[in-house]
Amino acid sequence: AFCTVGLTSPLDVIKTRTQLATGAAPPPLLHTASRLLREDGVRGLYRGFLPRWAHASLWGGTVIALYEQLKLVCTKEPRRKQI
Repeated sequence: AFCTVGLTSPLDVIKTRTQLATGAAPPPLLHTASRLLREDGVRGLYRGFLPRWAHASLWGGTVIALYEQLKLVCTKEPRRKQI
């Protein structure tokens, strides 16, 4: 989850800034990225990193745990009556 969020967080911040921009037409992504870097530096690209990382970690862990449990339930052999 850490690597995924680390790679996608800057893109998500730029996308969100572009969507929140006011005006007739949204600014180009490169314009938004350069403005963000100029105003907030590299740290600005990783705003909201911790909440996104926590969400991805919890969600991923839950999915894996549920998958493993369902796999056990679905692959159990039916019990046979003993004579």
